[in-house]
Amino acid sequence: MRTKTIIDGFKNSQKFRVIMNGVMLNNITPKDLIDTRFGLTNQRVALWDAIQSLASMRRIEVIKPIGLTGTWREVNIQVDML
Repeated sequence: MRTKTIIDGFKNSQKFRVIMNGVMLNNITPKDLIDTRFGLTNQRVALWDAIQSLASMRRIEVIKPIGLTGTWREVNIQVDML
């Protein structure tokens, strides 16, 4: 049986490069967001919000963005698709 997509607009195996408060994390996948890879819940939720924002921008924009930077839940995040 097929696994349900965790974040609409991205495959569960899509890899991201994430810089969170100056710390770089490579090869983050949407599956990592539901696992216990993050020590703090607010960091995980902030990254979830950032990736969902990128997914919604990719659905709307004519030229699809591959990265996004901003502040979510008082956490500075930069997300880039690999």
